[in-house]
Amino acid sequence: MISLFAGAGGLDIGLEQAGFTTRAINELQTHACETLRQNKILSWLRQEEFPAWFDAQMQQRCYAKISAVDRLELFKQLSSAVGSNRYLHQAD
Repeated sequence: MISLFAGAGGLDIGLEQAGFTTRAINELQTHACETLRQNKILSWLRQEEFPAWFDAQMQQRCYAKISAVDRLELFKQLSSAVGSNRYLHQAD
């Protein structure tokens, strides 16, 4: 499929879970494009690469005021996805 106005890619991931393959993704919003990029990177990381990737993400301004508890919870949630889902891997 070709995804137009993809946003952060949630619908595309759901359709891939249903058996579709995404070949191209189109999105103009900068924040949505960055989410798509980082989710694709996350799905290909090895477990030992995850802490460095996570720390780099936490340097973004939007995470400046995140509590230690929330940071740990986010770390747990994201680390469980490392390498487990290869969604959008054929998409450009």
